[in-house]
Order: sequence, then C-alpha cells, then structure tokens
Amino acid sequence: MLLAEKQGKSLDELTAEELAAASEVFAADTAAAMQALKIETVVAQRQSEGGTAPEQVKRQLSLAEQRLAEDRDALRY
Repeated sequence: MLLAEKQGKSLDELTAEELAAASEVFAADTAAAMQALKIETVVAQRQSEGGTAPEQVKRQLSLAEQRLAEDRDALRY
C-alpha cells in the first residue's frame, strides 16, 4: 500500500515485479496476489449480510422488492 501511495498509483496499477520486490507474500505467488488485488475480487469477498458481493446485492434487492410489494398491498386497503 505504501509503495503504491509513494508512486501515486492504485494497488492494481503496480506491476508484478514491484509487488514482489515489496513483499515476500507477493513474491511467493505473484499471480494469486495480483488476482487478490483486483477490485472484482475484493468486492466479491464481501459476503456478509449487506456486503458488496454480487450475491449479497441480489439478495438485498430481492428483499427490497418484496418489502415494496408488501407496502403497495398494504396501501391498497
């Protein structure tokens, strides 16, 4: 993180070589580390209720639609 900040880059803009030089974790499996830094991967990991994972967003939208339908039905009577 500090390396990216010093270079004025986001983490996903750092090269595999830069990451490997910054940490042994990245040097051990650069491809996995690069995948883990992608925004899609980070978002998908947010599996808690109300999280940003696509499955959670779909679930929350479904719940909201159900509540809206219930509210509409209640207002009709």
